[in-house]
Amino acid sequence: MDSCIITHTPFPIENMKKQEMLNQTRLAYVSPWLLGAAVGLLLVIISIFAASNLRRGTLLLTEAKLQKGLDLIRFIEATARASLATGTSISVHVQQVIEQSAADPEIAYIAIIDPDGIIKAHNDPDKIDAIMPGDHAFLQERNLHGNYQIISPDQQGTKIFEVYNAFRPFLAGPRPMHRMRRNHQGLPGGTRPDQGANAPARARNPQDEWYPLPGLPEPNLKSNQLKILVGFDMTELHKLIRQHRINILFISLALLLVGLAGWLSLLTAQGYRVSQNTLKRIEAFTNLLISKLPDGIVATDATGRIQTVNKGMTGMTGVIAERVLNTQPVDSLPSSFHSAFALNPEEEMRDRQIRFLDQEGNSRDLLISSAPILDEEAVFAGRVLLVHDLTELKKLERKISRNDRFIALGKMAAGVAHEVRNPLSSIKGFATLLGSKFPEGSSEYEAARLLVSEATRLNRSISELLNYARPTPLEIKPVNLNTLVDQSLRLIRADAELLGIEICFQFNSELGEISLDPDRMKQVLLNLYLNSIQAMQAGGVLKVAIIERKDLGAVEIDVEDTGIGIAEEDLGRITDPYYTTKKDGTGLGLSMASKIIEEHGGSIVVTSKVNSGTQVAVQLPLYLREVS
Repeated sequence: MDSCIITHTPFPIENMKKQEMLNQTRLAYVSPWLLGAAVGLLLVIISIFAASNLRRGTLLLTEAKLQKGLDLIRFIEATARASLATGTSISVHVQQVIEQSAADPEIAYIAIIDPDGIIKAHNDPDKIDAIMPGDHAFLQERNLHGNYQIISPDQQGTKIFEVYNAFRPFLAGPRPMHRMRRNHQGLPGGTRPDQGANAPARARNPQDEWYPLPGLPEPNLKSNQLKILVGFDMTELHKLIRQHRINILFISLALLLVGLAGWLSLLTAQGYRVSQNTLKRIEAFTNLLISKLPDGIVATDATGRIQTVNKGMTGMTGVIAERVLNTQPVDSLPSSFHSAFALNPEEEMRDRQIRFLDQEGNSRDLLISSAPILDEEAVFAGRVLLVHDLTELKKLERKISRNDRFIALGKMAAGVAHEVRNPLSSIKGFATLLGSKFPEGSSEYEAARLLVSEATRLNRSISELLNYARPTPLEIKPVNLNTLVDQSLRLIRADAELLGIEICFQFNSELGEISLDPDRMKQVLLNLYLNSIQAMQAGGVLKVAIIERKDLGAVEIDVEDTGIGIAEEDLGRITDPYYTTKKDGTGLGLSMASKIIEEHGGSIVVTSKVNSGTQVAVQLPLYLREVS
């Protein structure tokens, strides 16, 4: 027998997988122009960042050196002021402070020069009164805020960071008298070197606003101002700048890598989201497909526990998914299915037919198949059971087989009837003639009469057989079904009363006219009534009801009795021609009724239990097309 189990549904799922691969390919492929633009923009941003940080770092280091130089200049100026306040020799004190301050290995020199570039004070005393090397023409202009320059005082390429400023140990203003007395150590009364003790006082001179170092000519505020220089060895500064550049380079490379990693992470995250969405769609489609399949599906995992039960399995067997999930099949499934799971991991079971009795007591013919589930590495991951309901197919097969028998029987009946009817008519005629030769009451007369009666009965059976083999066309017309059923019941009411049978008719007042052949339908109903009456020889109840089945587009005539019933083994054969359990029955009544109902496009269903009665449900379509 061919199996109609669906064992593989690759098309939609494979399409989804192909779409997922296509999406991932699209994500993996980026236009080279777009990628180049993104990388170029990232490089520009990093370059600007690096240049800005390098410039800022260099500026901070330069400002730090400049500030250190200015702080040292202020310190030396403060030392000069302190010398004046204490009466100490300014030149000696300033020279000492310069020498001590220059002990810092970072300081190359500290010098005080006049406008002609002659050194007046230096951390190396041997260089005093010498000319300061380097271009110091720019120092001629008075600078009140400090400045710097980078020079190379020798031919060895040594770089000096030189901070310079005007040397101003004293602020402009009137000279205090007590400071004037201490202005020059060793002079009585604090007189100036060009005045004696009795020299007359002179008028206030603006040049007195600045106090020169001892032994130095009086400086001019405009052009003779002293300058102080602080030179720093740039070796350490260059090291710091070089280290800063290396740090900036590493930071830039790190930012570039972070940017590229972010780009790749974005692509990966987007690909992951697409994969997750595709996986969810595949899972939803698979769940929908499994739940909508008419076949039953039960799937287990590698440990043998049930993970999936679809609605088809529930409808066929009554197994409820919530009760069997995460259980072993032998503990929760009917015993008919245990053999499908008691297999080795590599074994398969295909197309095994079983007879299953559901919870309502109905017998079902099922076709089961069991196959292992293997992952991509051919490792056992579970087992799936497929169950296909063959009940309707078996009924159809039996119906086809019966129809085939009917066709063969009809052809045979037509030939036999043709060959038998003519001789039978002759036998009946001779029997009638023979009976007339003897007086009534004689044994010969009774034998002749019996022969005529049997010939008549045989002729009637042949007529019924011919009618069954060669059905006449239906004469379809609108009929009120309530009236038709009531008229058919009147025909058997007298027989029913003789046997003590009560007739109950439940008509349907809302039902309108339907299309059918009234004479053929009366023949069907009379056959059903007579069968019910013959089953209730000791009395009973005959119920007839008309029910409209709008959901099926049909009307149903139910004929139910309380008779002796029909054995289960006989139910499948009661509509077969010449099959009867009655001593004097022909076996064509239900066969003819079933055939007439089928010609109307309806169906007839017989249910019965021994000693509990029989129910026959005749379904007819509400809208029947006329048959010519």
